[in-house]
Amino acid sequence: MATAGTRLMLAAFSLATGVLTARVLGPEGRGQYFLGVTLMTLGAQLATLGFHSSNTYQLSRREDALRGLVANSFWYSAGAGAVLAAVLGSLLAAGFFPALEGGLGAVALIGVAPALFTILASGLLAGLGRFDTLNRCDLLSRGVLLLVMVALASRADPLVFLSATVGGFVLGAAL
Repeated sequence: MATAGTRLMLAAFSLATGVLTARVLGPEGRGQYFLGVTLMTLGAQLATLGFHSSNTYQLSRREDALRGLVANSFWYSAGAGAVLAAVLGSLLAAGFFPALEGGLGAVALIGVAPALFTILASGLLAGLGRFDTLNRCDLLSRGVLLLVMVALASRADPLVFLSATVGGFVLGAAL
């Protein structure tokens, strides 16, 4: 599937997720959910330190570096995810994010490492020129996430939806 078509479908998934979260969670719950998602993805973005671009560059020069770059990306994601979770966890404990109570903060922090690896792995696929695979992984992980959210909508709260989102990042990382 072409990248433009994939991006349109991902935008449609985002719209559907927005409508679903607004209807099911209401304003306060939706705010808590999106604060958790923002904390998780911001932590992952901060931790990339440009390695996703480096992965793309290195693989475009030498495809035989793939195995090492995948291993480095995995271990870096685990280590940086743990460090960031500790730092952000101390901010949570200090009361910087009062809306993230009842496990929301902990679930968001658990999601930092898989979100980080998903970003780094995307750079690896781009470096290999495997945009078709990258598009399929994005569509599959986001599509499954939306289906899970729809299935859980009858008993959902921000924690359930945030846990599903972390699961979507884990699926994306595994793919």
